[in-house]
Amino acid sequence: MDKQNTESFYSSHKESDELDLGKIFRFLLMQSKLIIAIVVILTMLAVLNYVTSTKQYEIKSLLQYEAVNQDIFDPSRALQMASSTNLSDLSNLTTLYESRTNYLKVIRDLKLNIKINDLDDDERINIDIGSSNDDLLERHNLKFSFSKSGYALVDENLETIEASKYGNEIIFEDLAITINSANLDEYRPIDIYYINPESMYNSFKALMGVSINRSQSFFRSEGLITISYVSDDINLGKEIINYANSIFLNQRIFDETEKSRKAINFIDENIESIKASVDTNKERLKEFREKNKSIDVTLEIEAIVNKIQSLDESLASIDIELAKAEEIYTSNNPAYLNLINKKALIARQKEEVLAEIEMMPKEQQEYIDLYNELEVSQALFEELESRRLGFSILEASTIGDIRVIDEAYVSALVSPQITSVAFVSLIALVFACFLAIIRGFYYLPISNPAEIFDNNIHLPIIGVIPQVEDFESDDDNLRLNTSIESLIVNINSLQSNQGDRNIITITSPSPSNGKSTISMKLAEGLAKIGKKVLLVDNDLKRGNIASKYDIKSISENTFNSIDESTIDEYLINDNFYVIPRVKGLSNTFQFLYSYQYKNKVSFFKKHFDYIIFDTGPILSVADSSILIEQSDINILVTRHGINRMNEIKQSIDNFKQINKNIDGIVYNAYAKPKSYYGYYGLYGNYSYQYYADKYLGEAYEYEKEK
Repeated sequence: MDKQNTESFYSSHKESDELDLGKIFRFLLMQSKLIIAIVVILTMLAVLNYVTSTKQYEIKSLLQYEAVNQDIFDPSRALQMASSTNLSDLSNLTTLYESRTNYLKVIRDLKLNIKINDLDDDERINIDIGSSNDDLLERHNLKFSFSKSGYALVDENLETIEASKYGNEIIFEDLAITINSANLDEYRPIDIYYINPESMYNSFKALMGVSINRSQSFFRSEGLITISYVSDDINLGKEIINYANSIFLNQRIFDETEKSRKAINFIDENIESIKASVDTNKERLKEFREKNKSIDVTLEIEAIVNKIQSLDESLASIDIELAKAEEIYTSNNPAYLNLINKKALIARQKEEVLAEIEMMPKEQQEYIDLYNELEVSQALFEELESRRLGFSILEASTIGDIRVIDEAYVSALVSPQITSVAFVSLIALVFACFLAIIRGFYYLPISNPAEIFDNNIHLPIIGVIPQVEDFESDDDNLRLNTSIESLIVNINSLQSNQGDRNIITITSPSPSNGKSTISMKLAEGLAKIGKKVLLVDNDLKRGNIASKYDIKSISENTFNSIDESTIDEYLINDNFYVIPRVKGLSNTFQFLYSYQYKNKVSFFKKHFDYIIFDTGPILSVADSSILIEQSDINILVTRHGINRMNEIKQSIDNFKQINKNIDGIVYNAYAKPKSYYGYYGLYGNYSYQYYADKYLGEAYEYEKEK
């Protein structure tokens, strides 16, 4: 291939930025075992967490708020249809429920701030602890010992600090401690922890939930309030909610009862004076009748009195309507004007009645006044009596405006939930796929020769060397020799019948890729077919070819002295010569770049059919660049399961920087997968010779199309 054609092989980054879904799919298939392993492991961990984690339950209760109209001025309407419950009322109720006072009472009364360790299910300790310290961070770790008759506060060495009988108090620091009883299977020291109830308020409130769910019916408005609490102890959770409900209900009942009691007290304070007024008016009317027995008290006078009372009630009613209308209507609104006219009409009617009374005799007028005063005071007294009876009934029968619909019950398992296992599995699958794609693009070593061409590296694969487990095995040796023969054939194709193109440089992206082994096997194979071959160990940093042939490294002077008279000293067997690594060099770069070394290369080129340079890794050693510039054929060795695709592409870029080409790739240590699936199923069952022929041919066809 000419230079123009071979340069097009360096399309290693062709369309590299484009998304290749097929490549991603292959990455996923090639790493399916890794993906399955990650998903299985994380799912098992999620299941283990689900099984072993402490279960958190949501305990709920349902309350109903009934906005019953308990009019303290009119008990006859107490059980009538209520006004609409509004959200502000319910919001106020929830705020009262969550009050600090109520929650602290729950904490103190249920002793949630006292933790007793190491008690069996059937064991109980009835303990009360109070503190005079207001420090929110106050905590005490206490240890007690017990006996049949009493208890003792002890130190870490179980020495008694304070002792007392059950039911008696002991004082320790700022604490007042009383243990009323201890029901233990065996008497032993018990650790008890006390914290300030105030410090638990925020955490307790976070676990409690109070929410509004209002519904309405035709006859009354009802507000539903849901109470919830999250706990790992179902019985304790139910006890907390039921106790909090009872505190709130009792508080509401007390408030309603207190209203009735105050109203009764007010009536009691005023009813006696009203009763006295009634008695006085009765006595005055009686005396008046005895003095004026001649006055005719006709039905007409009673009708006038009743009419005046009726007109007064009508005027009072209209005044109330006018007060409401002034808030709704303007002064010239017809409805408002109609009320004004109605009031004026009733006022005129009253004036007419009063004028009629003024026309009566004086005694009749006085009788009417006395009779009217008695009727008014009598009506007021009866009204107060009625209301007192109504409030007494309310006080005795008050049940509050809150009632419990549902006692505390277990609503749901909050955590852990089985759906979390499925969620973790899904996240694990996404993570595993993402990891597989990232590994495929940047970290996954090549596992098949086909990947090189599929990654837009259009370089000929001139040899696929099988993995050899045992060099003494006839089968392994046969496969190795077959692949070397294929490599030799393809190298001859690269020479294009140009015998002077006989310097072959073999390098690799990184150490341990097997380039030295391939260099030796290639040199030996060429020698076997009658070619005069020289293998030069130019890996001047780590070369070890000398040890393979039981020879020693040489010095720089010895290398420089090689000529026709001394070259046979490096003969290994027929047609095969090996020059070992030159050691003791102060600067390997200067050595390879020197005039003496170039002369030796010219000498080698004339006296040998093939000169094979085994060099250091191109990504690790700069020396390789000098040898590549002097070479006729450059071969890059990539190793199955070790080299990554970005290393191969970077090696190609290094060649481009010195304006040289890679003439072919040797895929080393290839091993067929034990199971053919996925990506391997597409390519894994081809022979080594087929790989070399296939990709060498495809590379040339690619160039022709270009």
